[in-house]
Order: sequence, then C-alpha cells, then structure tokens
Amino acid sequence: GGGARLLQSFERGIALRENRAGGGFPALRGLRAAKSNHAFWAMAGASEEARAPDASHWRGLWNEGRTPWDAGQPHPFFAKYVNDGKVPSGRALVPGCGNPYDVFLLAEQDAARSVTGADISDVPILRAKALAKDKGLDENRVSFYTSDFFTLLSNGEKDAHKYDFVYDCKFFCAIPLSMREAWADTMARVIKPGGQLFTLMFPVNANKEDGPPFRVSPDMYRELLFARGFSERVVERIPEELCWRGSSVVSTDMYGVFTRN
Repeated sequence: GGGARLLQSFERGIALRENRAGGGFPALRGLRAAKSNHAFWAMAGASEEARAPDASHWRGLWNEGRTPWDAGQPHPFFAKYVNDGKVPSGRALVPGCGNPYDVFLLAEQDAARSVTGADISDVPILRAKALAKDKGLDENRVSFYTSDFFTLLSNGEKDAHKYDFVYDCKFFCAIPLSMREAWADTMARVIKPGGQLFTLMFPVNANKEDGPPFRVSPDMYRELLFARGFSERVVERIPEELCWRGSSVVSTDMYGVFTRN
C-alpha cells in the first residue's frame, strides 16, 4: 500500500546517502566537508533570508533530498544514553524531528513510553507515519504532527506541562538568537515539573556570530533555562568516539540535561 511505498522510498534515500558517504555513518562525508557554517548551509540551499523557520523552504529541501543534516540514524551518544536506560518513562517529545530515527529509538527502548515527533515540514512527517504503520507502532506509542514548535500550544494549551522528556537534537542551534527566548518559554510550558530536557550543544564556539547553525554555549542554555525554573543535572563534553562528525570539529560537541522544577 501507500505506507509500503513510502517506506521503500525512505529506505532508498538512506541507501543513497550511505553510498555517497562511502560507508560508515550516513552522510558523514558531507558533514566532514561542511566544516564551516556557510559550507554546510550552502549544501542545503539556505540563503541569508531563508534562515528563519519557514515551512515552504524546509519542505522544498526535503522534497529535493537536500538534507545534509540528516545522518540516517540517531546521534551515537544519544543512542547510548537511551539504551543505557537514562531516559525517564512516560511521554516524550522530539521537536524538529525530521526523519523518525530518534522517535523510534525512544519508543522501542521502553514499551511504556509514548513519543511525539513534530516537524515544520510535512514531508518527513508523512514518511514517519508510514514507517510507524509498517513497524506496527500505533498512536499510543508514537505520534507525528506537522507543527511549528513555537505555536505548539496554540491548541488551547492542551500540550501544556505534558511531557516527561524532551530531546533537542540541535534544534536550538538552528534558530536565530532572537528566537531563543521563545524556545525557552515553550520548553517551560511543554515539560512537566520534574520532567527533563536533553539537548545536544553544537557549535560551542564563542567567536561564531552567523548561522545557522548559530553559536551556542552552556551558559546560553543556563541563562535561558534557569530563569524559567530549570536546574542543571549535567553538562559535559561528548566523547570523541561517540560524535558523528570529522575530527576537526568533535571538540565542540557537548550535551546537557536540565530538570524543570
């Protein structure tokens, strides 16, 4: 049926990325080549004026297969973190999920966990729904929505304080600095008291002014989240062997876990 056809198309796309990358992590060659911010976003066709979230722009990139940020699998460190049983059970959210690697990882690691993936583009969301059907994962286990993260609560606040765990896989670095207060406000509204935010931190580079990806630092997260009632559980550098880019930039990879009080 339609789900099977979408699944086949999705798998062909991943195989193509693996072939072009020369093996190893999918799309790794492209990521290594994209050492500078301009090189990376040129691969995605992003212009200066197209760098704020825009559904039609991102939909076009997905339709054309210009998605160099899509590594074809979960981040190696996050996969280990999940499989080590460190993620709380309950309800989880992956904003800007793209293809559903992280959603499926979270759902399959804990049968009691319910995971929501949201993306501003409907292209990966349609693929994700088809894949979930083929995997036999019903909507009690995984659900997908085409949604702008910043208007996630425009549905009468039904998502307020709903989630036990939110995974930000470099979503923060893709938004302009002027939108980061809104990012933190939304995180504070969607995460339950006692719930956790896990965020990958990249690029940690105080001298980088343009983007995306826009510069980040642990203190940026702390300032935004502490002001909204979060506390820090851990902020650490990711071991080199669990990073997925070239050796010239692995030192910028960090992660943080924050609890909403």
